[in-house]
Amino acid sequence: LLRFRHDHIAPEARPPPLGVTIRPVQAADFHAATRLVAEIGVSRSPAPERMQALERSFGELTARRADASLVAQEGERVIGICTLELRETLRTESPEAWIPELVVTEPARGRGIGAALLDSAMREAQRQGARSMTLESGPMREVAHALYRSRGFRDAGRERLLLRDRA
Repeated sequence: LLRFRHDHIAPEARPPPLGVTIRPVQAADFHAATRLVAEIGVSRSPAPERMQALERSFGELTARRADASLVAQEGERVIGICTLELRETLRTESPEAWIPELVVTEPARGRGIGAALLDSAMREAQRQGARSMTLESGPMREVAHALYRSRGFRDAGRERLLLRDRA
């Protein structure tokens, strides 16, 4: 994975594309969120026997952090998600923002929806006191990398993703 970092979050106020709403994630967005994350190949759709436990965890997460993670909605359909976590550390004066997932469904890409989600996440991180933000992206996602750079992110190295065989 490629790592991108922004050291001085100062997002511009840009509206989402016409007909698209950016809103906080809700527990009811679970199935859309798992579908979107599976779409970029980060994980396969969870096994049916794990879905209930994952849905419960997702509901607990959204109840605690409902104002941090965001979805893009067009009509009744969730077409994008941006999860946002704020980390408090002993080595920083303010929380550090991290975006574990930023995904727009394939048919909706190229319309500015990812940019709207990223801008909204940057505003939310700034509102919660974060000054810096980090995210990772697959090396083949060059269009996404151009978006991150256009918003002031810089290349910050590589991450290795180690997967454990569950056999």
